[in-house]
Amino acid sequence: LVVGRFHPSVGFSDRDSLKDIVLTATEGCDIPIAVDFDFGHTDPMFTLPNGVRARVDFCERARLQLLEEPVNKIG
Repeated sequence: LVVGRFHPSVGFSDRDSLKDIVLTATEGCDIPIAVDFDFGHTDPMFTLPNGVRARVDFCERARLQLLEEPVNKIG
């Protein structure tokens, strides 16, 4: 599960409080979780394409890598 960063005006400006909410919501799920990614409604804004295969590496710092082109090329 990869959770984006929220704009400070949303009220989740404290990364630890967002982390606590996500951990509470996913309690009992055995999945890797990363928070504070630059996608969604924030600045800088990275548009995460739907339906594209991706990989998340959970090392010292989680890293998201798209495995497919987000847009089909014509021609």
